[in-house]
Amino acid sequence: MGFPEADYVTDELKLALNTDSQIPINHIIWLNDYKFYGEESYVYQDKNKLHELYKDGALCIHDKSILDEASNWCIDNGYAGAFLAASYDMDVAGAKALKPLTAMNAILASSTAMNAILASSTAMNAIAASSTAMNAILASSTAMNAIAASSTAMNAIAASSTAMNAILASSTAMNAILASSTAMNAIAKQYKNTEGLFIMLKTINSSQDYIIKLYDTLTSAPSLFENKQVGSYDGVAQANSIATVGAAPNAFLACACGYYSGGATENIYYDGKELVNSRGENGRVQSVTKSNVNAFTMAPSTFTENGDGYLAVQKFTAI
Repeated sequence: MGFPEADYVTDELKLALNTDSQIPINHIIWLNDYKFYGEESYVYQDKNKLHELYKDGALCIHDKSILDEASNWCIDNGYAGAFLAASYDMDVAGAKALKPLTAMNAILASSTAMNAILASSTAMNAIAASSTAMNAILASSTAMNAIAASSTAMNAIAASSTAMNAILASSTAMNAILASSTAMNAIAKQYKNTEGLFIMLKTINSSQDYIIKLYDTLTSAPSLFENKQVGSYDGVAQANSIATVGAAPNAFLACACGYYSGGATENIYYDGKELVNSRGENGRVQSVTKSNVNAFTMAPSTFTENGDGYLAVQKFTAI
């Protein structure tokens, strides 16, 4: 007499075998036995074997009957990061691992799991690439603050368009990362990712509150940012030379856009695309301060003026 689960088990094992030939054959055998015999299985009776099986995210991710059991054990025992990292080594499996919001919410609620994830760049890359995982994180201020305070996590976030788009769409997330000098240091060091940073800079410049929050963060973190008043310019195009990649790598450029006379304004272009249009609330400012900063950009940038403009620039370079 056969087991009714046999076809299901066989299909699951075929998927695992066809997906990743690196899965240990003994793990596949253990999973097969456990699915057939449940608590009567020799695998269940031998907790060393059972826990080793649980930690094989690349295999357990394919089996909906053991996934919750395995992931919950990994969360409770400090293996959440490793479990996610192993499952994400396979493209299809990685997406499946992060789909269940119940699993992600359990991970976010566990400080042990979060610490494991934050310490693993591979696990963070998996989360950053998953819109489901990012949405779960954005719903948790505790998780978002933990990620903003982790350079490993923020490096993964800054390098992922999926993660960045999720953050930019949330004012709560934006305020969390703008208030974190660690987060902004990691983002500044992603200066070569101009496509992703353009979207972020556009979002920052859409809100004076965001601009002020970022300015406060940068000026209050001397151990993470070198702070230098670059100069003031009547002919604003003169500032182009200080906004090249060679002159300002890893740097945020705080701008006080103003006018010499007649209410002129400035335009700022980042990587050839218009970032700021017609901004110039200040007069002939000689340096950038919290009271007059009204734009942020990064290298490479260029500046043009509408009328007789005036511009001051302050550079914050990530150390």
